[in-house]
Amino acid sequence: NNTDRGRSEILRIHPGTDEITSPLHDGDLRFYALAMGKHQNLPDGQMLITVPDEGRVVLVDSQGDLVAEFNNLVDGLAGIQAHVSHAMWLPPAYFSRVPGCAHES
Repeated sequence: NNTDRGRSEILRIHPGTDEITSPLHDGDLRFYALAMGKHQNLPDGQMLITVPDEGRVVLVDSQGDLVAEFNNLVDGLAGIQAHVSHAMWLPPAYFSRVPGCAHES
C-alpha cells in the first residue's frame, strides 16, 4: 500500500515469468487505500477501483487515466464523502428487468 508515500498501487504478477507490472503507473489517477481497496478488471481493458476511505469509485482506462468517478457525498456536509465498501461493474444485459422501487407505478 505504500504507506510511506500515501499512494496505493495495483501490481500484476505474471505466474509463468514472475514479471511484475504496474498498469496504473503512468496514468493520472492517484488514490490511497490503506485497507479494503478492491479492483475489477473489465473485458475492454478498463479497471474499476473501489477506494473505501476516500468514499469513491473510479474507472480508469488501460493506461491508468481517469474515465469516470463516483463520489459518495454526504448530504448536507460539504466536502465529506462516506465510506464505500464495494462496487461492481455489471454488463448492460445483466438485469432481465430494471429494478424499481415499490412506490413507483
